[in-house]
Amino acid sequence: MRSVRGIMLIIAVLALTVTVSAQESYVMSPQGYLVPVAEQASPAIGPETGGPDIYGSSDWSLTWFRAADFSERSSTREVAMDITNNCFYQTGSGDSFMFANIDIPNGSRIDWVEFYGNDTTTGDMTIWLCRTWIDAGTGENGSGDCNWSGGPTGTPAGFYEAVSIGGETVMKRQDIDTDGTIETVNWNLYLGGTSGTNKCAYGVRVLWKRQPSPAPASATFGDVPTGHWAFQFVEALAASGITAGCGGGNFCPDDPLNRSQMAVFLTKALGLHWDPFNP
Repeated sequence: MRSVRGIMLIIAVLALTVTVSAQESYVMSPQGYLVPVAEQASPAIGPETGGPDIYGSSDWSLTWFRAADFSERSSTREVAMDITNNCFYQTGSGDSFMFANIDIPNGSRIDWVEFYGNDTTTGDMTIWLCRTWIDAGTGENGSGDCNWSGGPTGTPAGFYEAVSIGGETVMKRQDIDTDGTIETVNWNLYLGGTSGTNKCAYGVRVLWKRQPSPAPASATFGDVPTGHWAFQFVEALAASGITAGCGGGNFCPDDPLNRSQMAVFLTKALGLHWDPFNP
């Protein structure tokens, strides 16, 4: 009996191994289907559908954009779903562009945008990652750019396209046009060419990471100068309101950390709160 159980266990392990290896060239579509992925086209993060945003600066958070997340640029267009292909497209007249706003944490970096779709007729589909901005004080001088784009060529029946963004930092308030005033910056996805059941999109996935704030030019604390190895990270804690130092304009970088101080650091950093309706 033991030998039979051992054989069954080995068979189960082998079956699991085959299943996993068979999925290595696929990622999950927004509808829950495995979609072929071009080899080494983007980071090998596996068939994930996304979830809670990841803390830390090593792993990617995954943000999916589906049909409900996109709006039409033309008022005479509507988004419809092709049940057979499990993808969405536009009907009606007017330009065949759709857009979606990207809302990810300020200061994070976008590394990849991945586009999944179906394009079995003439005319190519395209995806753009764009920025639009207006003056934060007056609401005037609106402008924008679309520096990153990609899309399939030909007529691929079910495609995957990875657009490398190269680690662009999301800054929602900055003097982006260098005119001496601060602008409010919005990040957007644009889809072009989604004009029928033969040219439709499964969805778009944005891969992004959190990252520490860049080091400022001058030091906040007298005992953590600009040349200190932890200068950038201490300044990030101070700028985000997590710490005000130990008093007297110092941070006391070599002092031990007690449990009370740890509680303050973690609570402020993670935004922990007590729910009065669920004591």
